[in-house]
Amino acid sequence: MSTLVAAAPRRRSRTATARRDRVRALTGLPAPTARAAASAGSAALLAFEVVVSLSMWLPIPFAWLWVGGRVYHVTGSLAADGGVALLGFTLSIILAMRGLLFVDDAWIALRRRAGRDQKDGALTQVVIASATFGLIGFFVWYYALSHAYVIPFMPSR
Repeated sequence: MSTLVAAAPRRRSRTATARRDRVRALTGLPAPTARAAASAGSAALLAFEVVVSLSMWLPIPFAWLWVGGRVYHVTGSLAADGGVALLGFTLSIILAMRGLLFVDDAWIALRRRAGRDQKDGALTQVVIASATFGLIGFFVWYYALSHAYVIPFMPSR
């Protein structure tokens, strides 16, 4: 003879209830809403990392070349021009990388808050991808556009 035993209703474990209460206490939101907000925040931080990493290839160097040109215009010194441009570029890149490290740590924390088991940041992959795009852009410019008639007053051969 077999006897049927009615299954007891499943109750949440204490750790799951404690985790839900902790998330609600930290964010003021229910757990699914907090996870969605953390996912959206981590996506925004990743997009910011991509933009800053790509800016190290074109806008930052050109901006410092422009500033160096203004210094040359004011002082007439090529050494001052080069010194300001090189020093400004170097310091800007160092500050950008430090900022990206900080943002990457925040990205890891948000991914963990969203329920992902995130151990490493995305900064390495972002920098490798931006370096790849930067090198491809340089090679296209150097080899494909070096003989192109881009500016009307460019000397021709």
